[in-house]
Amino acid sequence: MNLNCPICAELFLPSDDVYCTTCGHMFHHQCLLQWLERSKTCPQCRNKCSQKSIIKVYFNQANLDTSRIDVGSLQEQLDNANLKIKMKDMESSKAEKEISSLKEIQKKFRGKSGFKQHAVTAYAQQMQVLKHEIKVVESLRSENKSLKEQLKFLENVNEMITANQVEIERLVSQATDIRALGTCVISLKKELKNADNKKTELRNMVKALQHEARKASDVQKMLDDKIATLESENFHLKEKRDKLKQIEESTSPYLNIKSTLNFRQQDKKGSGISIEGRPKLSILSKNKPLLTRKVSSSNLVFNGLGGSSKPSENEFPNSDLFTAVKKTTSNPSSLSNRLKAGRLRKLPSSSDLA
Repeated sequence: MNLNCPICAELFLPSDDVYCTTCGHMFHHQCLLQWLERSKTCPQCRNKCSQKSIIKVYFNQANLDTSRIDVGSLQEQLDNANLKIKMKDMESSKAEKEISSLKEIQKKFRGKSGFKQHAVTAYAQQMQVLKHEIKVVESLRSENKSLKEQLKFLENVNEMITANQVEIERLVSQATDIRALGTCVISLKKELKNADNKKTELRNMVKALQHEARKASDVQKMLDDKIATLESENFHLKEKRDKLKQIEESTSPYLNIKSTLNFRQQDKKGSGISIEGRPKLSILSKNKPLLTRKVSSSNLVFNGLGGSSKPSENEFPNSDLFTAVKKTTSNPSSLSNRLKAGRLRKLPSSSDLA
């Protein structure tokens, strides 16, 4: 017999609690109680029914052949299996959804993890850089400390070098480090040696400068001699030029002829004139004054008949010649004074200059 509960649609089993209403419909006891809590009617026909009016039903199962298959039980098992399969499918779909959502979450966390990993790597590199900078700073601090100590030591050494004997004794008495004292002594010795070397160099420089000064003085003296000689030569040439000019400007024909003969004789003898056309100058040789020459012969006057008449003794010489002589002899310049005083010297030769 295949009977089922209209509420839950499950078959009645011998072990189930089955109740029926006053109208004769059968239900599972638990299903009927839940229904009556909501409505006091029969679930099948809707007649009035209460919890007190329901009656329990008992089934007597016959002893039939066990080999006989119960179709109802098989259907129930099939339904249960299908239900379980549906439940498993629902659970599997739900699990797949959860897995997909978890995969998305895992993907997001992987991206975040990669970003965090990059950040961690960057922070690690930054930490390495900071550690290196810390080492550099520590080394600089130690170097700064050593440099400060060295600077203080050098200041003490400089103070010892520049101080006098009393201050040096005071500094040495206050110093406690033997190594510092030894270094100070070495520095002082080095400074003393440098001072000696510098003094020697300065002496050599002074000697060289004195030698150069002597050479410059000698050269200056030679140049002064040369200048004096050239000035003397220039003075004599000017006198010669003035004399020639006086002769050219003179109106006496005898003076012109005599001066021409004198110059020719001097050119033949080569006296007083060098090869270059310059008069030979010497400290021992002196030019004769113009007034010492025989000027009286130049005062002869021709009468046009082949003779000459001598002027009277009271007559003065030619005014032009007298004026020229007066110009050359009166009011000598400073150069003539130097020449007469013997200050002008002979021009030194190339061998003298060498």
